[in-house]
Amino acid sequence: MFILETKIEEFILNNSDLKDVHAATIFAFDDKKLITSFFGKTRSESGKSEENNSIWISLGFKSNNHYQWTTPERIVSPQYFRDHHIPLKQDNGIISCGNPVITFFNNQLLIFSKIGPYPRTWSGILSRSYDRGLTWQKPELLHGILGPARNKPLIYKNNILSPCSRESCIDDFSYIEYSSDLHTWNLSNPILPSNPKIFQKGYRGFIQPTLVSSNLPNKIIMLVRPRKTDALMSTYIHRSISINKGIYWSNLEPVNLLNPDSAIDAINLGDDTLLLAYNRVINHLKSRNILSLAISYDEGLNWYPIVIKNSTYPEGDIEYSNITSEEYSYPAIIIMSPDNNEIHVIYTFNRINLKHKVFQLLPK
Repeated sequence: MFILETKIEEFILNNSDLKDVHAATIFAFDDKKLITSFFGKTRSESGKSEENNSIWISLGFKSNNHYQWTTPERIVSPQYFRDHHIPLKQDNGIISCGNPVITFFNNQLLIFSKIGPYPRTWSGILSRSYDRGLTWQKPELLHGILGPARNKPLIYKNNILSPCSRESCIDDFSYIEYSSDLHTWNLSNPILPSNPKIFQKGYRGFIQPTLVSSNLPNKIIMLVRPRKTDALMSTYIHRSISINKGIYWSNLEPVNLLNPDSAIDAINLGDDTLLLAYNRVINHLKSRNILSLAISYDEGLNWYPIVIKNSTYPEGDIEYSNITSEEYSYPAIIIMSPDNNEIHVIYTFNRINLKHKVFQLLPK
C-alpha cells in the first residue's frame, strides 16, 4: 500500500512567448536533469489551436526545491518540411506538428512526433540527439511506421515497443510497432475489444495506449483510452495483456475507470502495483477539468484513488476545478528509480502553460 507526498509544483513556460501548448512528454536523465517536449506555436504565428504547431523542448535542471527550465527551443516545424519540399498529406496547405514522445534507446535520445493536417493523415517524424538533448539532428520522416501515438515506448529485453494507434473516423484501434535497431520494424496484431457490439454503443475505438511491464516473464500490460461519438458522455478505459513480449495481445476488456476522451499514462511502482494518471469523471460528463492519480494492485483491472498527503483536493486528484471548461489534461508520468521513488507528472494547463508536479512515493 502506498501514499504520495507532493514535493514540487511548478509551471514550466513562465514568461514564454508560446500559445496553444499541449501534449507534453517527459524524460529523466537523472534526478538533477529532465527534458520535456510538447507542441505549440509563438503568439505571432497564425492558425487555430490545432494548426501550424511546432515541436519544442525545454531542459529542467534541479536547483534546491524546484527545477530551472530553459527557454523553449523549436526542434521541428512545419516550415522545415515546406522549405525542403518534403511530400506530406495536406489539406489546403495546412500542416501541423503534434504529440511528441521522448525515449532513450541505442545510446540516442529520441523524440517521435507527428506531422500533417489531422491525426487521420499524420506522418511520423523522428528527431535524434547524441548529447543528452543539447543539439538535435534534422528531423527524419518515418516510412512504414507512424511511431508512438502519445505515450512513452517501453524498452523491453533489448527491444523498443512503441504504443501506437490508428485514428481515422471510425473503428480506431491500437497496436504495437517494435524493433531492436530502429531500422527494421514489426507490427503486433490490431488490439480490438472482446465485444464487437461495443461500437454500437457509441464507441469509435481505442487509442493512445500506455504500456507497463509486469514482474512476470514476457508479460506486458496495456491500457487504452476510448474514443466516443457522443460529445457529452464518457466511456471506460480498457486493458489488454501480452504474454509474449508484446508481439501478440489479448482482446480489450473494460476496467472500472471512466474516461472523457482524454489521454492517460501509467507506470509500474513495483510488484505489479500500477499508477495511472487520467482525467477523473463526474456523472459521466465529458470534460477535462479534473486530473487524478489512481492505483491498482491487480495489474490494472481495478483502480482506486491514491491518497496524497495534505492535499486540499478530493482523494486522488492533483488538479481540480468546478469549471468544466478548464483543462488539465494529457498527463505524462514517470518514476525516477526504485531507489528514490520520485514520481514526476507533467500536463497541459489550460493550453497556456505546462505544469510539473513531483511526488514522493511513501509506504502507507
